[in-house]
Amino acid sequence: MQACRYGHWEVVQTLLLFKATVTRADYLSGRTALHFAAVNGHTRCIRLVVADFVPSAPYHMSTPPASGNKDDPPPVRRGFDLNALAKFVNRAADGGITALHMAALNGHFDCVQLLLDLNANVSAITFHYGTSMDLIVHESYLEPFLLD
Repeated sequence: MQACRYGHWEVVQTLLLFKATVTRADYLSGRTALHFAAVNGHTRCIRLVVADFVPSAPYHMSTPPASGNKDDPPPVRRGFDLNALAKFVNRAADGGITALHMAALNGHFDCVQLLLDLNANVSAITFHYGTSMDLIVHESYLEPFLLD
């Protein structure tokens, strides 16, 4: 978690190679490594942390069909669980704050874009700041980003 906080992506990569648990939360604040990376705008760390949840090849290319028959069942999807990704990206820390809230509050539009691409929930509500979409629209420095 601390490597994500300070943007040391090489350390994050090494820890992930040795099977570090990225879904574990800090016991004081409830933040995960994703929260720590988002609060400081470390997109490379975010990409590394969610790499195990996102497939590297499209579904239709991951498992070749057994034969050319149209009646064959569709290939089995292995190694990708959309629900696990959604739960991880939308996990709320203390106060209901998500990684998307943290990135939007601190003006890290590249992290906001990445989290939105990972299907982060824009309607998640915190106790203090409202929804993620309210924060994104409210922050004036994100307006050029939203116009693209």
